[in-house]
Amino acid sequence: MTKTDTLPAGSLRKLPTQRENARDDLVADYVGLLMDETSRALQLGESWIGAECERRKAILDTTVGGDTTPLDLLILGDKLGFSTMAEHWATASARLKIGGVLLVSAASQAPAARLCDTLFIDPNWAFEDMIGGEVAVFRRIRKPRTQPDTLKPVTTDTPAATEKPAGLMSGVMRTLFKDRSAPLDRTR
Repeated sequence: MTKTDTLPAGSLRKLPTQRENARDDLVADYVGLLMDETSRALQLGESWIGAECERRKAILDTTVGGDTTPLDLLILGDKLGFSTMAEHWATASARLKIGGVLLVSAASQAPAARLCDTLFIDPNWAFEDMIGGEVAVFRRIRKPRTQPDTLKPVTTDTPAATEKPAGLMSGVMRTLFKDRSAPLDRTR
């Protein structure tokens, strides 16, 4: 582009070359910053971003199940239905390492928009950018904590349940309010 010192008011300056699709160029540049020969990526759905990763000599995984190698980039492409996304999301996102990037293509469409809304409030993910209004960029900042198994049977034989609290106040309370854990005998 040539430098112009003065430009008459109301006139436009044209760029020497015009990009066909500026959004795609921005996404390709961003992928170029992320990917190198040692990077691993996984693509779910249709997108040209996987081909851009291969062009940058990154390793592109094609399967979801079975492989546990950590990923640097996870791509959710277009035309990915909600049921397919939900089916593969748990295993694919678990493989993404801390600091790894998730690109959600077509982020304004229904299934991807619901996922983006969820990731906005998830403390394990950080929203980084929206490229061209269509590609959302999220970074994993920590792994989710494992949830305790809530279906374990509760037993009353645990030491915490049978021990009586110690201390002056608990002794007074025990004296005033007798232990009524056993049913009252109303036959007398």
